[in-house]
Amino acid sequence: MSSGKVLVTGANGFLGRHLCREFTSKGFEVLGTARRVDSPPNQSLVAVGPLSSNTNWLPALKDVDAVVHTAAIPAVKKNCTQDELHQLMTANVDGTKRLAIQAAESGVKRIIFVSSLKVLGESTENKRPFTADDVPNPCDAYGFSKLKAEIELEKVCNEKGIEYVVIRPPLIYVPNMGGNFLRLVKLIESQSTLPLGVYSNKRSFVSVNNVTDFISHCITDPLAANQIFLVSDGFDVSTGDLLKEIGRVLNKTPRLIRVPNLFRKIILASVSETSSVYKVFGSLQVDIRKN
Repeated sequence: MSSGKVLVTGANGFLGRHLCREFTSKGFEVLGTARRVDSPPNQSLVAVGPLSSNTNWLPALKDVDAVVHTAAIPAVKKNCTQDELHQLMTANVDGTKRLAIQAAESGVKRIIFVSSLKVLGESTENKRPFTADDVPNPCDAYGFSKLKAEIELEKVCNEKGIEYVVIRPPLIYVPNMGGNFLRLVKLIESQSTLPLGVYSNKRSFVSVNNVTDFISHCITDPLAANQIFLVSDGFDVSTGDLLKEIGRVLNKTPRLIRVPNLFRKIILASVSETSSVYKVFGSLQVDIRKN
């Protein structure tokens, strides 16, 4: 597939914005979708409304060669309500299936679906790194919704004769990002001594530049058709190394001391806005090699 017209769903989201810039720089004609478009109207952005089995993607799919699907309801808390689960499934599963059906009807050649590493689980503690061939084992509703979306996408594409690519990234990072990275920054800014001296974990990350470059290759590479990929920067870091690097950027040298695991959790919860900061202290590795 040569360079052509690419549709990016969720184009006003974190990854979607970076993808639109990446594709434009590589000579693609780029169109995006969003749930709504503010005034004045943006000619390169099409409003499609909420994601569901009734979403009308057709106005955005005219003359499109490839679709990169990033639009989704993001992760919610681990123990979500029935209503929250319904919203996740409606948007992430039904919306994806509807997109695949209408993309096939519109003559789209390939759909690249940005899924999530959560499809495989939350941790590789005491285990080998995840691979693209591992049996899925989602641990929360978001991971389950992404897995179901993958299954529905593959089913529709096989039935309609359209190519698909599934990409399961770990945490995607950029400078000045929020979430748990921002919490770590605040933790180091506010605490000179941290109870994190025994961490020898390993975690895989991927920069937004690397993941957007990889996705752009998946648009045109014939070998990517009907494949599942894990992506990362190609090296893993421990949380201790990550803390030291953040400290270096902040011109601070955090003192990491050793305390028992239970006390560590209590201390982290007391100095952090939320105990979810603790999530970055386990191991979560990926093996990006393909057999």
